[in-house]
Amino acid sequence: MRSNPAPISYRFALLAGAMGLACLVNTGPALAQLTFFSSPVVGRMGSIEITARQINELAAAQNVETRKALLAQPEAVKNLILSELLRRTMLAEARNAEWEKRPDVAVAMERAKEQAVIDNYVFARAEPDAAYPSVAEIQTAYDQNLAQFQVPAQIRLAQILIRVPEKPSAEDSKRASTLAQEISQKLQRGEDFAALAGQYSQDQASKDRGGELDWLEEARLTGQIRTTVNALKGRTASPPVNTPFGWQIIRVLERKAATTRPLTEVREAIIKGLRDARTNQNRQAMMEAVGKKTPASVEEKNLKDIVIK
Repeated sequence: MRSNPAPISYRFALLAGAMGLACLVNTGPALAQLTFFSSPVVGRMGSIEITARQINELAAAQNVETRKALLAQPEAVKNLILSELLRRTMLAEARNAEWEKRPDVAVAMERAKEQAVIDNYVFARAEPDAAYPSVAEIQTAYDQNLAQFQVPAQIRLAQILIRVPEKPSAEDSKRASTLAQEISQKLQRGEDFAALAGQYSQDQASKDRGGELDWLEEARLTGQIRTTVNALKGRTASPPVNTPFGWQIIRVLERKAATTRPLTEVREAIIKGLRDARTNQNRQAMMEAVGKKTPASVEEKNLKDIVIK
């Protein structure tokens, strides 16, 4: 399966720099005025404004997968607006400096336009049929990649941590050990774990939550902590454990057994992975076919005329 593509806002910034170039270059005062009055402004950055129509046109130029992502992620539309405003502001600064008159920039602009045409052309012909993948192909991909859908056993702990200095004196060590033992005795007498964590724990991230930690993969616990929690019954607290972090008193809050994510939960990710892979295969096949149909050659005798400065 392929990894996820670049974030939507970044992909749009790239697209606007290539596919949207011609649209931006040709936006004259009359057209800008017409757009302003015919469509509401959805974003501003200084004197730069962008309208709903302009965002709609930019979104319409995307491939099917990106448009689906926009529909599913409202925040992505806001990110698109913000990235496009920033891009247009930078473009305005560059134009004020007459940067587009530089010869290297002119070449880059022309190549960007050409590359946009190529990319759009190739993608449109490399994209798989809408019916791909079939139900059977999705099931096969799921069955063959079950390891990717495993959710390991997890555990949620609460702790009371009494820290020990990195290079403790004998007095430091004794003070921390004594306090940990006193807290443990309070727990044995039935005092509330969460209240004691709030009073004594020196882990700032968890003390205000009654010592509660986030879910952890059991396999990632240190051997010492794993041995400790495996010996606990129910929600009883452990005796103080001397660890590299200090003295820890631990209680198990919840456990989740290892599971496999069902097909219904990962179906869309499988479809996207299969379609992306097929698109890449089709794209590569297209390139190879063009190369075989019209082989390229290099005129060795004329290479001396190339002068790179």
